[in-house]
Amino acid sequence: MKPFVTVIALFAVFFVTARSQPVTAQEPALGVAEYVARAQRLREFGFPLNAREQLDKGKQLDPVNRELLLEYLRLYNNYQDATTREMQGYVGALRTLFPNDYEVCLEIAWWLHYVEPLQDPPRFKDETELKRVLQRLDAEMIVYRELAKYILKPEGELPQSAEGTPALPLAFLARCAGAKPGTADVYFFAARDLERRALDFDQWATTAEELGQPFSLAANELYGLLLPLYQEAAKTDAYNVGAKVNVAQTLYRMGRYEESHKACVAAEIQAPQNITIAETRLAIAEELRDYGLLTDALTRLHAIYDDISSELDLMVVQRLVLNDWGFETWLAWREIAVIERQRFAERVMLVEKRADAIRTLILARPTFLELYYLDARNALELASLSDNDPDKRRHLYTVTLSALDKCEPLGETFADWHGLRAAALWELGRFDDAALAYDLVAGLDADDTEAVKHARAAREIAAGKYTARDYEAYRLQLEYGDLRGKRDVLKLVTTRSPKFFEAQLLLGKVGFMLADFQLAYSAYGAGHKLAPENLECLDGVARAAMRTERYGESLQFFVKLNEAEPDFQGAKRWEGILRWVVDGTDSRRTAFRMWLEASGAQQEEKTRINLLEQAVLLEPAFAEALVDLAGLQRERNNKLAANYVEQAIKTARDDYTRAAAHRERGRLRLSLREHAGAVNDFDSAYAYNKGDGTDLLLGALSNHALGRESEAASGMRKLFAEVPNTPLLRPPVRDAATLDLVPVASDGVRDVHPAYDVGDVARFGVRIEVSGEGGQQSGRDISLEYDLRMEVLDKPLHGGVWRVRVSAENAPKEFAALNKLDIELSISPWFGLLNEPEVAGLGEIINPGLQALTEGLTVGIGDAPIPPPYLWKTDLTMGPPHFGGDSIEGAAMVEVLGESMVVLRRALAGRQLGQHEEQHNFSRALEARVSVGGNKRALREVEFQILKKELTPARDDVVKSRLYVKLTAR
Repeated sequence: MKPFVTVIALFAVFFVTARSQPVTAQEPALGVAEYVARAQRLREFGFPLNAREQLDKGKQLDPVNRELLLEYLRLYNNYQDATTREMQGYVGALRTLFPNDYEVCLEIAWWLHYVEPLQDPPRFKDETELKRVLQRLDAEMIVYRELAKYILKPEGELPQSAEGTPALPLAFLARCAGAKPGTADVYFFAARDLERRALDFDQWATTAEELGQPFSLAANELYGLLLPLYQEAAKTDAYNVGAKVNVAQTLYRMGRYEESHKACVAAEIQAPQNITIAETRLAIAEELRDYGLLTDALTRLHAIYDDISSELDLMVVQRLVLNDWGFETWLAWREIAVIERQRFAERVMLVEKRADAIRTLILARPTFLELYYLDARNALELASLSDNDPDKRRHLYTVTLSALDKCEPLGETFADWHGLRAAALWELGRFDDAALAYDLVAGLDADDTEAVKHARAAREIAAGKYTARDYEAYRLQLEYGDLRGKRDVLKLVTTRSPKFFEAQLLLGKVGFMLADFQLAYSAYGAGHKLAPENLECLDGVARAAMRTERYGESLQFFVKLNEAEPDFQGAKRWEGILRWVVDGTDSRRTAFRMWLEASGAQQEEKTRINLLEQAVLLEPAFAEALVDLAGLQRERNNKLAANYVEQAIKTARDDYTRAAAHRERGRLRLSLREHAGAVNDFDSAYAYNKGDGTDLLLGALSNHALGRESEAASGMRKLFAEVPNTPLLRPPVRDAATLDLVPVASDGVRDVHPAYDVGDVARFGVRIEVSGEGGQQSGRDISLEYDLRMEVLDKPLHGGVWRVRVSAENAPKEFAALNKLDIELSISPWFGLLNEPEVAGLGEIINPGLQALTEGLTVGIGDAPIPPPYLWKTDLTMGPPHFGGDSIEGAAMVEVLGESMVVLRRALAGRQLGQHEEQHNFSRALEARVSVGGNKRALREVEFQILKKELTPARDDVVKSRLYVKLTAR
């Protein structure tokens, strides 16, 4: 029986191609329209060079075809992979042949936007040149004025400035407005273009006194012209948020501060914690000199940035309000702060100017404590710039401490006060005092883990274990980089500072990663002598000793490790293995060495098998090697694999190996379709060692294969109950982010699965939409509607499955036979649909509706209650959204309101992920959205959509298909 998932996954393609002409052996001659369509699909799929090839073929048929020329331009606007000179030909042809076409003019406007060079401020040497500059400004403003007004209200004739061949995006946007008035794309694009020019004028007004007034006035007029354009764009869904933010900014730039503040409030409803809005609020507060607005703006900025600078600004304004100091004090502070931040943004060293400004303000406000902190930070910065003058550096560190002493009360709550103090003390060589300061940093800021490390390092440097120079060299090796280079530096550091524990530990790790086990042994051994209580280092030296054939020594280390913390990282198992090795013969030791060598990730499979076979010949009772051999031979020679695993079960010496042996025999039996025996093996393996619950999952899958759904469901519930965060049922954080699955923040264990009772009846409306293009598909959109009736015959509580009777109603006349169907379905909440229904040739019509119903009845993690986080995998349901091993997939509860919940399930594969080169020739994406509610969590709405794109073997087209299904409760 064909798997049901296959029928559904191929439905979108089949349903369309079944209605198109069959493909012949000889591809029919293509017209220019098809070449353009192919190019568009290839461009959208990320193959611009292939798209270009199709366009070049189409150009041979009709070089002035509108769609062809447009696609050339779109290709450039998306990828900029052609020269400006080459594109000028296409632009010229479009401009001549289709001068007022909306799409043509919009694409030309974008092209002009991309190729327009950056403008420099106007320069002049005398009054004559200045006059020419101002005359050009007046001429430009006439153009901007008439174009902007026409775009907003395209009445009458097209402005003269938009005629001919203007090299101005705004001119072609005016043509767009004339062809199709009131489009949001044109409004927003025109506003952005005008805004860019207004900002240029604002900046140019500051370059020369003679330019100040005329360019400022021109900029303000441009803001007035673009404001209504943004306001119109803000009325649309596409630009609602972005345009509202820009409206607030524009009103501020026009000096309409009260209106700008109201616009900020309105924009924040759609865009909370928006940096642009928060900074606009700050600018408004400064212009209005309003401490209330200022405090509110700085509070919002600190909530966004949550850094030292934002915290300091908030502290400052609170002090100013408390002391009733005038607003000019804040403005003076801001001027200093801007100088401070310029260094980071532009690397302009204005520290002397900053120092003068700080001293001037301190004279005016001697109780302004934050100024002394800023003075200390400035002195510390000056010291870092004085590398060639040690005496000056020491003096500046002393100045830093002196300045901090004058603002000591800040240290009660401000962690960075202690951070600056610690840094200065460190540089002065007062490491004991620096350690105490770093302790205080860590106490005030629990997230500052670096402070804890620095405190420990300062104490160890003070104790003479290593130098500050070696500590900095060590810290550099923590960054990503070449392992061999790290090894060389760390060897030098540990040679100079042999008591540097962290460096020894890191050198041991690097040695292991490079398979330099002798180095790892030496480094871990030295580290263990320095910190015998450190379990990570003890584990490292134990493993390094094992890999360098110091088996007796390794055993002693593992014994100590188990005494310190039982079974630390599997130490109990290794203690048992090594005791067996030490008590054995030289042959056993040789066999053990070969087994370890075979475990290396760099070994090829044949080499591994050869090493393991030699190990077993030397030591026939080597259970661990036998298990590994069985796994390698499972697909090659199952009889040999069975022999190996039987020997492993008989000779296993610990529970871990017994579990591994039973698990391997279970896998072998699965491959031989001996599911009943596999269940017993997986049960035995889990009893010996729980691990991540893999054995429970494999046992459940085996029971599922046997049709024992009650036992399968019981095993899955046990897995989730006993290992609730198992990666088998929970997606990695990275996958959840890629899928954009954000679970709702809610507490407590929740039941998500429907809770229908036997005898319940539900009716649903079904809508199916199918479309496909590329690969000689017809390109037609097809839709269909009918009703489904579902009667619950049994629920999972009894037999582990939903048994439902489904019938169709109100089918279109073309599919009247659908009304006669009476189908019984068995659906596992864990594994999805269990039987392919008999639908008498109507599968293309009924199966999408049945799949939607299946999505609803498998909405949770099976029928298990779900604790937070409400995020789980969906790869067991054997239907959309499910692709198999080449995808990532997951589900999350995204809305909760009382008993009403919405679950979103997504899967991505291929180019949609873009993680591997071999994935780049296809893309699959699908999404299911299930809404349940009421005391029975009844299905209210189910939607799922499958999108598929695949590059043809000739790489000359992309086959696209879409299947959309919606199930709505009546």
